[in-house]
Amino acid sequence: MPRLFSLMLLLVTGISSPAQKDTEYNSQNDKLQNEIWTNAPSQFRVSEVPAEMNNESAVIIARSIAVVNSTDKKVLSGLQTSPVISDRAIWHERVKINDKTALERYSSTTYTKEFNRPFHYQSMKVHDTMRNYLGAKVVKPDGAETIVNNKEEVVTKNEGNNNQRAKIAFSGLQIGDILDYYIVSEVVQQARGNARGPYTFFLRYDYPILYYYAKFQFDSETGVEYINSNGAPDLKQSYNENGDIILGLALKNLPKIGDSLFASPLRQYPYIKLQFKFVGKGEDLYTHFKRGVVKHGALTDDLLQQFKQMYRVRATSSNSSPVNKIKNYFGEVLKTKDVSADEIVKEFYVDFRYTTFCSFPGDDIDVSNDINYRYANSLNNAIYFSGALTQLGIPNTLYLACSRYGNSLTDVMNISDFEALIKVAGSHEHWVSFDDIVTQLDEIPACLQGEEAITFAVEKNSSTYTMGKSKVPVTSPSDNEISENIDVKFDSTNMQSLVIDRSCKQTGALKHAAQKKLLLMEDMEVLLAKPLTQKNQVERLNCKKKNENVAEEYLTAFAKERTNSKNNFTDEIADHFNTSPKELKAYKIVESAIITNTSFEYESIFSMENFVKKAGENFILEAGKLIGTYNKIDDKNRNRRIDIFMLCPRIYTWDVTINVPKGYTVKGVENLNKEIKNETGCIFLTMGTHHSFS
Repeated sequence: MPRLFSLMLLLVTGISSPAQKDTEYNSQNDKLQNEIWTNAPSQFRVSEVPAEMNNESAVIIARSIAVVNSTDKKVLSGLQTSPVISDRAIWHERVKINDKTALERYSSTTYTKEFNRPFHYQSMKVHDTMRNYLGAKVVKPDGAETIVNNKEEVVTKNEGNNNQRAKIAFSGLQIGDILDYYIVSEVVQQARGNARGPYTFFLRYDYPILYYYAKFQFDSETGVEYINSNGAPDLKQSYNENGDIILGLALKNLPKIGDSLFASPLRQYPYIKLQFKFVGKGEDLYTHFKRGVVKHGALTDDLLQQFKQMYRVRATSSNSSPVNKIKNYFGEVLKTKDVSADEIVKEFYVDFRYTTFCSFPGDDIDVSNDINYRYANSLNNAIYFSGALTQLGIPNTLYLACSRYGNSLTDVMNISDFEALIKVAGSHEHWVSFDDIVTQLDEIPACLQGEEAITFAVEKNSSTYTMGKSKVPVTSPSDNEISENIDVKFDSTNMQSLVIDRSCKQTGALKHAAQKKLLLMEDMEVLLAKPLTQKNQVERLNCKKKNENVAEEYLTAFAKERTNSKNNFTDEIADHFNTSPKELKAYKIVESAIITNTSFEYESIFSMENFVKKAGENFILEAGKLIGTYNKIDDKNRNRRIDIFMLCPRIYTWDVTINVPKGYTVKGVENLNKEIKNETGCIFLTMGTHHSFS
């Protein structure tokens, strides 16, 4: 099913029984069902698709998106009033199912029925709830319609009034049928004026769309902002008799996505992105939203003003801790200026990684590999880091860029659209990024390389800066390399079972995934604590007697996670070869590459089946499987209409040794020697045989 934007429902309500709530919910669901299917455009009654589309997996006959927003005033406490912001969002789609793949995709859906997070405002309890309503009907080729019974849904998560998720199967749906379904989100937001969105509406999908309709209605107290990118048309703007803003779009015959492999949708597919906010009187001064105004286009200038204000406030505050830590580490020599900027930046960056990723709350001990996947807020950290460097007399340049898998720099809508990094010039130029625990100093996140950036060059011992534009550097293929040595032996008791001895070395952006999967937080935390001569987590806790129990809990948690290390290696092998090993016999980390920017190295020995087939007296080894899984390019994807987007330039090297048992000869080696080279890359494959008499 397509991704649906989530909407939040904030209600001030009394207490009602579950039975009463169910009755109210079902009554509203019945009302919406009649309203939506009765008032739907005529295209939602079409039952035939053009003959030339019969070979498509599915055809979306009609898709409609509608949002209606309004604002009212309500007494919240005493004489105080607050805005009550009401929204209704409707996603309605009618799709023809032509094959098994589409049938599996549309045969069921899981959705959140209700979400409730109450909070208190003064003496009143304000309920924070989201409610969705789903309706569906199956239309047979002869025109017979069957409405799906919502009572057949299965509640997959039920935390009382806090969170309810349900799964419903569209029973009776078959190839050749039409599924007509909708999801409605009704929203009332009280006592808060948060911006809603941004919501992204792509005008391309996996299937062709015959009719596309969008309508957004906002009252005069709402500020609206939207962009249309990559060839998407403008929204048509008008006003109704009440002065509400109307934005609309009607399109026909939208082609399906032709190239989805190695693509960046926000850079290559046409889309509209929209956000809105209730703007109180006088609030225009504090937000880039303007009351009753539709802003169309990128908000880069407004957001740069917001960033400048953030920099003025944050870069000159909250830096005493890291600055003092650096001064304490280097001691008196800092005053003699014998310490280079190079040394300071190196130690400062290790401190950032340790402070950001090795802080563990005592009430919720989690040292599993899941926390290896946390990311830092690059914008906030870059501002603090830049301010601290400035205090230490080190000039630096802050770069604002956008990920190549996100919107472009010319399509930003919020300050969070920016990613930030810092360049420190000098005898040793350094690039400082704020990404994850395994990213080293001078590693630039691959998704930012080659991107246009807005720069802020900060002078030495100054809060002033010079703005400019520049491009983020790009690494070379040799900076991002995976090399594997694979030694293969046939099991002496079962020729269809292999014993594989695999050694891996990974550098640059290509090492991060395996590092996060295989490295233990306990080991990384100890390594990162050493450069600044800090105590690690258990040592810190043991400094105070009252923490002895907590220290023991951490020791227990670390020990438990270490026993999971074997599972981590097993999962890595399964992900790489797309099949689980029969047995993992040995495994180890050779070089963690956490402190030094070297290659990440690990080894494993395991047995694997399903690589060898028996054909009479012969055995056929599928040698291609030994290098792991890869993207196979279908013929339809070879003729591309859009550019390829990939993580980074890279080199893969495999050195495979296959030990042939005595008594067997090898055929087909000569067919494996290949060389392919063009302007985008090259492949060299060299195979040979040699005899061993040992």
